Amino acid sequence: MDPPTSHELLFFSLFSLLILNSAQAICVPRNSAPTWDLSPSPNYPQPPASTPAPETSQPSVSTPASKEIQSDSISSQGNDASVLSVSNPASQSTLQTTPTPPTKSAMSFLSNMVKSVPLLNQNSDPALKKICDSTDYPDVCLSAVVPKLGGKNDLPSVIEMAIKAASEYTKVAVDTATKLASNPGIPPKMASIINDIRDSYSDALDNYNEAMEALQKHDVGTMNSMLSAAITDFSDCDDDLAGQSSPLLEFNGKLRKMTSNCLAIVSLIQQ
Repeated sequence: MDPPTSHELLFFSLFSLLILNSAQAICVPRNSAPTWDLSPSPNYPQPPASTPAPETSQPSVSTPASKEIQSDSISSQGNDASVLSVSNPASQSTLQTTPTPPTKSAMSFLSNMVKSVPLLNQNSDPALKKICDSTDYPDVCLSAVVPKLGGKNDLPSVIEMAIKAASEYTKVAVDTATKLASNPGIPPKMASIINDIRDSYSDALDNYNEAMEALQKHDVGTMNSMLSAAITDFSDCDDDLAGQSSPLLEFNGKLRKMTSNCLAIVSLIQQ
């Protein structure tokens, strides 16, 4: 066999190179990842990867319902609050410690007296008006006696009605003092003071009764003594309430004026 020529060797070398390159292109290292496309065939489309829905895409259908629920909740809370406020112990304790205002009978008595003054000044009997003008508080005199006189204007009748009016208003003061002293929230010391004041009012009532009896006997001296004692009783009440705030102070001032008028009218008998 003839030895190969140089052309044959060259051809063989080129052929070997081509074979080696093809083998390297086909062979894939064992541990290397494949580089070809592994996507599924068109007949089996891959579902799109799920992405988190943006917050703005959340439905707002439940918003009105939530508002209604919230509104109902607020409404029910308001109703509950109104119920609780009635039985709130704190509010009850506040009511207990608050001084009791004058009773309805006291307010009605004062209101009627105040409202009647202008009309009484215009329509009063001249003789009656002359009697009341002799007192220190003519308006108080007219408003106290005119509704009770029934057309009478003689001096004994005016004195009697003036004392009766003062006595009735003192009874209203006694009722108010009793309610104040029995208030569960009042301090014991203040309750004791009010009880003493109530006793002074009771003494004044006794003095009025004795003055009425003296009027029937035409005993002017006893009338003066009893009415003066009643004024002292009311002044003692003011001393007991010194530095305090109490509706009883208004009673004391009014009763002193009414009793002072009684004394002034009694003094007309002696003239």
